[in-house]
Amino acid sequence: WAMGLGGVVAGLLVAVLAGWLARRTGGREDSQLAGMYLVALAAGVALISTRHSIDLTHLLFGSVLAVEWQNGGRGRLGRSWHSGLGSALTFSLLWRFDCGLSALSGLSLATGVALIRALRLFGIETARSLVRLRDMKPEGYDQIVTTPLGESATYRFRMETRIFDSWIHMQDLRDAMLRPEDDHTVAEEVVIAHFEATLPSVIKGATELQGGELIRINLSGRLARSMTFRCLPEGAVPVEYSSEQPLLELTTPVSMFWRRCAGRISAEAFLGESSTKVLGNVGVALALANGLATTR
Repeated sequence: WAMGLGGVVAGLLVAVLAGWLARRTGGREDSQLAGMYLVALAAGVALISTRHSIDLTHLLFGSVLAVEWQNGGRGRLGRSWHSGLGSALTFSLLWRFDCGLSALSGLSLATGVALIRALRLFGIETARSLVRLRDMKPEGYDQIVTTPLGESATYRFRMETRIFDSWIHMQDLRDAMLRPEDDHTVAEEVVIAHFEATLPSVIKGATELQGGELIRINLSGRLARSMTFRCLPEGAVPVEYSSEQPLLELTTPVSMFWRRCAGRISAEAFLGESSTKVLGNVGVALALANGLATTR
């Protein structure tokens, strides 16, 4: 009960500290919670390691044993079994059942029936897939990921979504581990291109400008670019660079831009960052910053 009570107290403490840090820094609570979790885990391991009677390996990770050949397996009712080399996959599971062994009288039979059914369904689906693949002509393989007009839009959308989500979640982990530098790979380009494509819709919905005003957003860093939009009744239209004075010119690093678009920092923290420069209408800047968070 001592470890249980300590876990409850530590969990509440971590939650309170994470909330306090989120309010003080303007960061997301889940990122702060992940960081505090790692700190609490390290502190717990350090405290437990002072007790030499406790095996940390078994406490933290349990025991997994992999063998190629086993000839001394022990089952229920004194039965024995063996697993030959390369002839089977055998697993042993330790389960502490609270209702007593009498309640498990039919477990072996039920497990065997469930396993046979699963293997049978797996075999049927595998056979069907093999038949389809063997009968498929060379151009059929292309149709899986492409169409006569080019790459399949559905396939491309799914892959871009996977890349988008994976890269942002990886950055969340880096932030939690106090390694905020971005991972400069092709995935970063996909993420920035995605958020750039949402800017016309964001500007139209957030600012409600329709009189031909110019808004310019400058990104600095590895993927630096400058984007200018003219606000018209039909929406915000991208335009070539113009010498006309924009109503708002917002300059910010790429790392701050995507974090605000992904909802990782608040609009106030985004605009208050020393590396973010606002020239022009501050009210429009605040409205735009609030509307940038298209993903959470």
